[in-house]
Amino acid sequence: MLSQLASRIERVIPPQSRLRNVTMLAGSSVAAQAITILIAPISTRIYSPADYGMATVFNTVLAVVAIVASGRFELALPLPEDDESAVDVLLLGGITLLATTVVSALALLVWGGQIAGLLHAAALAPYLWILPIGVLGAGCYQLLNYWALRKKAYSCLARTKLNQSITSAGVNVGVGMLYAGPLGLLLSNILAQSAGIGTLARVLRPHRAALRHPSAARLRTALVNYRKFPLFSCGASLLNSMSNILPVFLLTAWYGVEVTGHFGLAQRLISIPVQLVGGSVSQVFLGEVAHALREQPREVPVFFARVTKRMLKVSLLILVAGAAAQWLMPLIFGARWALAGQYAMFLTIFCAIQLVVSPVSTIATLLKRQDLQLLLDAICAVVVFLLFYIPHCLQLTGTTVIAIYSIGNALLYLMYYLVYKHLADGVTGE
Repeated sequence: MLSQLASRIERVIPPQSRLRNVTMLAGSSVAAQAITILIAPISTRIYSPADYGMATVFNTVLAVVAIVASGRFELALPLPEDDESAVDVLLLGGITLLATTVVSALALLVWGGQIAGLLHAAALAPYLWILPIGVLGAGCYQLLNYWALRKKAYSCLARTKLNQSITSAGVNVGVGMLYAGPLGLLLSNILAQSAGIGTLARVLRPHRAALRHPSAARLRTALVNYRKFPLFSCGASLLNSMSNILPVFLLTAWYGVEVTGHFGLAQRLISIPVQLVGGSVSQVFLGEVAHALREQPREVPVFFARVTKRMLKVSLLILVAGAAAQWLMPLIFGARWALAGQYAMFLTIFCAIQLVVSPVSTIATLLKRQDLQLLLDAICAVVVFLLFYIPHCLQLTGTTVIAIYSIGNALLYLMYYLVYKHLADGVTGE
């Protein structure tokens, strides 16, 4: 199916076209997300809101560790002018990933029960052994994903997206029908982030010799040249993800795991457009801007403006769909998910502006302004915490808290956009 889609794209859109790259990735994402949407009504009837709540907590912890697992060296892979230097960066990311996996495994072996208690999800304790496997898989995929972006292997990336979705869907439903509890949700999420590693690894075949015989001197040079990524980007990425991390942990602690389950389902469905369109555009934006910075710097602000304008049009459709969410979700996913429908209606406000800003957010990294990104994300983390803490102190309902969170986050992303636009406009090539 994907081969037929690729053939049609090749006939209609010229090779090396930016539109072709976006279409290739977006097309595979459409197919992948279509599978996810189709199995969702089955999944919500197999798993309870509490199961979804525990899976949401687990997936959030996995996301937190996976963000820093490779020291963010993957973000540096498109930057070196020659592949030999890029291989050194890839090796640094792989070494960091192995160390992170070992440390996380040891921590869970010793303090697994205490960690589950701190998360207010004691029922997760028997499943935490899966976490290091997920960290290793997600980290490997991210490193290979960015290498494929460097080589502009968009068709290869497209195949992995579809493989991830098919594998994840099968495990989600299959394991859920065999075993009670959240195990199927946990395994399916891990596969959704790591399946396709073998496919992407083929892009590395021409560099096998360099991978097998690394140079310690070259690795030290790469570490010095790209030290800002582990020093600044790790912290910035963690702070940037606080808008997703804090709600899960705070909702679980203050409102219970079932509320977290409703929030998790709503957020997962509403974020599909960001993953579907925004994720694909973001990958192409990163690859194209990295190339433009080396060859035609004056094209950067033009490309930035073009991407944000097109994403703004798509975001308006999300707002329209969100208005009907509170009626559609109970109908499609079952009556017990009515609360998730209310959450989804409010979350579309944040999702709409996130779709505009997220694809161009890598401009700070590409311009090596990790320090500025760290400051912005620190402000965001504090604000998001207050968006939950103050309503909780006022004893407001969970639905009201979600509404406040969504509107507040939308305003934060508007601030992000203004900063990123200023950075892009400052690129002149002089």
